[in-house]
Amino acid sequence: MAYMGTKRTKITRNIHAMTLKPNSTLFYSNSLGGLLFAISLATLFISYTFPAGFITGNSSYWLSQHDDITQYIAGFNAYFNEEWHFPLFKIDSFNYPLGTRSTFVDIIPIYSLLLKLILPKSLFGINPFGYYIALCFIAQGVSAWLILRVLNINSYIALLTLSIFFILSASLLARLGHISLMSHFLILLSLTLYLRSNQKPYQLIAWTLLLTVAFYINVYLFTMSLTIFFASIVTNYKRLQLKQNLTQLFTPLLFIALSSYLTIFPLPSGEFAQDFGWGYYSMNLLAPLYGGAFINIPNAEMPGQYEGFNYLGLGLISLFVYALYLQKKYDRDFFTRHRYISILFILFFIYSLSHEVYLGTYKLVTINYPNFLDSLFHQFRASGRFFWPVAYAIAIFSILMVLRHTNSKKSALILLLALLVQVADLRQRVSLFIQTTNRVSPTHINFQNLKKTIGKDIKHIYFYPKFRCSKLPPHNTILPTMLYASQNSMTINTGYIARYQPDCNDIKEEISASSSKDSIYIFAKDEYTQEQIDNFFNKQTNINCSQIDLITLCKEEQTK
Repeated sequence: MAYMGTKRTKITRNIHAMTLKPNSTLFYSNSLGGLLFAISLATLFISYTFPAGFITGNSSYWLSQHDDITQYIAGFNAYFNEEWHFPLFKIDSFNYPLGTRSTFVDIIPIYSLLLKLILPKSLFGINPFGYYIALCFIAQGVSAWLILRVLNINSYIALLTLSIFFILSASLLARLGHISLMSHFLILLSLTLYLRSNQKPYQLIAWTLLLTVAFYINVYLFTMSLTIFFASIVTNYKRLQLKQNLTQLFTPLLFIALSSYLTIFPLPSGEFAQDFGWGYYSMNLLAPLYGGAFINIPNAEMPGQYEGFNYLGLGLISLFVYALYLQKKYDRDFFTRHRYISILFILFFIYSLSHEVYLGTYKLVTINYPNFLDSLFHQFRASGRFFWPVAYAIAIFSILMVLRHTNSKKSALILLLALLVQVADLRQRVSLFIQTTNRVSPTHINFQNLKKTIGKDIKHIYFYPKFRCSKLPPHNTILPTMLYASQNSMTINTGYIARYQPDCNDIKEEISASSSKDSIYIFAKDEYTQEQIDNFFNKQTNINCSQIDLITLCKEEQTK
């Protein structure tokens, strides 16, 4: 798009015989018209890919009983139904009687808190996550508009290209099912603030707000945003006074720490669990290069490396190669000016590979590291996710180099060509996304039969084996039970809860201490024989057991 001057004179352009004024907000891509354009692109994508009822949480996709979304829906039901108390994220009905926090059932705590504040209790049972996913895609387009606005780029072609690159991000599309991780806009807003800080280095309120929101959405995305924040501080520290640097550095951290004592702390007592996955949920060296329609690489990843699926798309790959050529020719100091965030991206790339580096199915190297880092690495075990900021930075860099170092006609042609290749190459990813949103999941436990067996007077569910105590995969039993408990305002002694390790050997003691008159005891059928179950109960207690689908239910037989 040709550069438009700032004079308030009428400029006539022969585009569909329209005469526009440069001071019209609908003319500039970096003004209101561009924002509406970016939102429209995201809305078109949503309309094309989401089936009826998906956004409102009523489609077949949300009926799953064994996926992570089952945990989210159950967690939101329990939290929404919870009475107000401190800490604000407390959920008493899971991991009963100790309770847990909404952060550990991954229900996007700040979003759930907002809904709990504004929605009436009569809406108990709603599923708000379809709306959130739609907002994530809209935020991708809005972020593209913000980034180009900060870079002072006025080009609808650039806005179209960057918005589509963001909305069709293969790593974003692959995250459906891990809803808080679809908040990629947090990364993009962090990059926006980094660019903004290069112009106005003191961005205290914006950074504090963004980091706080990120902290209460997802710890992985918060960590990415936090490290980009640190890179921004280091990049601009000479441009601010010492007091301003210290204020901007510590205010967000202090605010988050203090707010956590209103929302999370103190934590329930119990052991802290170290999850499996470090070195398994990593990124393959081939990951940025495979996953599209045009290039097929056999044996391109190891098991578990779906968490490191980070295909860039052939259009972006080609544009990036050309952008590197332009940078080397016209702007050799670019990476020097942005040295700290460039180093950060290199570290992200290295960490995403983990300590076991694979090229396809061939292990290139195993990196030994100090043992004291083991706990930290296991907290961020899905290391493949840390390539996300790198991928988005590549898209921004590529478009910036093309616009800065080629004339308007040539840049428009190059961007449109790259966009067409990108869309064509990612068509299979979009098709897979549509198939996933339209899926129909099997029913593992019939809730109607379960309700008949449980009856009306039961308030507490005791489920065994507890989460992290099972010998077999627990998804098909514990998740449906957790969902049923949340939908019927019942407590459950366990739950699909992150970072918590229960006592796996206290079954008999816990049952003995419970109130059998208003409790039911549910056992995964494939984990226990009836003889083992009988031994958990006091011989004087009149317990009757029956089986439904994958579980065995036991409750006290009431005397008439």
